[in-house]
Amino acid sequence: MKRITFKILFFVKASRVTKDGKSSVFLRVTVNGQRCETSISLKVEPENWNAIAERSIGDSNEDQEFNFRLDTIRIRIMQIYHEMEFDKVKITPKDIVNQYLGRKDKSVYHVAGYI
Repeated sequence: MKRITFKILFFVKASRVTKDGKSSVFLRVTVNGQRCETSISLKVEPENWNAIAERSIGDSNEDQEFNFRLDTIRIRIMQIYHEMEFDKVKITPKDIVNQYLGRKDKSVYHVAGYI
């Protein structure tokens, strides 16, 4: 059986700061060296972002809720990956991100037997 590498990364782009002083958070999914990035519609104060922990280090309730949402997204991405693995579908980062975002990609559903 071929070994598959899988990684989830959250990051901010310091060059992209909104008018309210916050940075958008992006999701990167990597499978076997291929990667796909998308914005996840979350914003964080740049000074509160810890790139190593991939979390906000603020103490407010807003920061705790933000971290909880990141955890929820990570769990959902992992769940999608495991479902695709269980269904023996060819796993690509784009397919994982599209499924997370609710985009209909016929190739995934066809291979999985949904069509």
